Amino acid sequence: MRIATVCVFLVALSGLARADGGQGPSTATARRFALVIGNNLPPHAGLSRLRYADDDAVRWAVTFDALGAEVEVLTELDEESRRLYGPLSFKPSPPTSASLSAAVGRLASRVAAAHAAGAHAIFYFVYAGHGDVDGGHGYVALVDGRLTRDDLGATVLGRLGADTNHVIIDACRASSFLGDRGPGGERRPWQDAYFAPNAPRIPHTGFLLASSSSGLSHEWEEFQAGVFSHEVRSGLLGAADANGDGLVTYDELTGFVRLANLPVTNERFRPHIVSRSPADSDGVLVDLRGARPGSLTLDAAQASAHELLEDRAGVRWADFHMGASGRVHLILPRPGWSTEGFYLRSLANDSEYAVPAGRDVRLADLSAAPERAPHRGALTDAFTHLFELPFDQAALDLLSADADLRVEARSSSPDSDWWTSRSAKVAGIATLGAGGASLAAAGGFVVSALGVQHTADQASGFDRVGYNQEIDSRNRWATATAVSGGLLVAAGIGLLLWRRHAIDSTPSLW
Repeated sequence: MRIATVCVFLVALSGLARADGGQGPSTATARRFALVIGNNLPPHAGLSRLRYADDDAVRWAVTFDALGAEVEVLTELDEESRRLYGPLSFKPSPPTSASLSAAVGRLASRVAAAHAAGAHAIFYFVYAGHGDVDGGHGYVALVDGRLTRDDLGATVLGRLGADTNHVIIDACRASSFLGDRGPGGERRPWQDAYFAPNAPRIPHTGFLLASSSSGLSHEWEEFQAGVFSHEVRSGLLGAADANGDGLVTYDELTGFVRLANLPVTNERFRPHIVSRSPADSDGVLVDLRGARPGSLTLDAAQASAHELLEDRAGVRWADFHMGASGRVHLILPRPGWSTEGFYLRSLANDSEYAVPAGRDVRLADLSAAPERAPHRGALTDAFTHLFELPFDQAALDLLSADADLRVEARSSSPDSDWWTSRSAKVAGIATLGAGGASLAAAGGFVVSALGVQHTADQASGFDRVGYNQEIDSRNRWATATAVSGGLLVAAGIGLLLWRRHAIDSTPSLW
């Protein structure tokens, strides 16, 4: 596994779009546009060259084409990628300042035409590559310079004037662009806590951002792509549509990525997602109903483990893990280099389905076959456990239910150990309470015995015998309740300490 030291920026924008904002009234009146930038080259000698930013750019372009968008791509393929993809159905331009300006100009003309036709224009900006911070200001690297957040606002989003913007960045150290909350290993609530407290919400613009406690974003050779980019693409192709309504929302995509990464136990390696939907929208990130023909429909009866979709060239397009009540309508990309179809492979039993391209099919109508070749070696790094936990509406609801939620990473039931941990907390507190009550009762017996002792000192000899017997009885009760109270207090503390250890050894959802 290679770790890509990818530092990327977010956006500070103003007056980006038209007044109607949001995702748009329907797929029939919406037009989608995408600008994808992938740059392997570092902005300075202190950073290493990336391996897969160009691959991510190609796959992002094919993904958005499948989702019905008109796409502009800025990247330069390395020799390995040129051999893998062969001739492309689109012609990428190099990620230079001039190419960026020309691509934005072409898109601006199309957005204007869409507005003239009464359509709602939706724009996706995607960057995969290197970035850095200079003088406290973040930027991303083009081949011949830098693109700052102000540049993005003025020369891209502001110039286009789309009705809704979605900014997707596979990034590290994103807090340099969002406010004063640096990574530094601190565990924080996701979403708005990452944004500058006094910054106004940017109209018509939503964000999806990769981050981690180490400040790094990661590439993985098994995906031949950035981990975060691959996960987001998997969700956008339909795997994150938890309720099956044909819409992938920010909440669904965020839950999908968080659950996929939860089993990565090392906090430094675990990708996090920061998301914020446009303030004036319904939270929809992509409408799958506007996708081009070609899909695979499957439910948990056919596939209930970690599944992956790859094409005949071995390019991996999606990973997902359905819950028991899950159903996935997966959009099939249309890669120009591999038109023969796809394979859906289960990592649980190595079964494999050949999936035809270009038409809508159901997995129930296909026949499984043994995997055609052994898996490419043992995977020993942290990302082996991605997508171990099943995702569906129930899992999404559970993720959203409690900010202190913890899930045991290796469990196939995301909620079981959380309830165990919560029960331990309740039992620990109750046991401590009972122990405290017992100790208080013991104190009461001691006080009452002292009162009887005072009375006995003033009594006659005959009466004093009875008082002494009462004192002995109360002393015995005091001793018994003190011992039981001490044991209960110790047990309660033990339960709470066990719960804390379980939480600390389990990856956080936040």
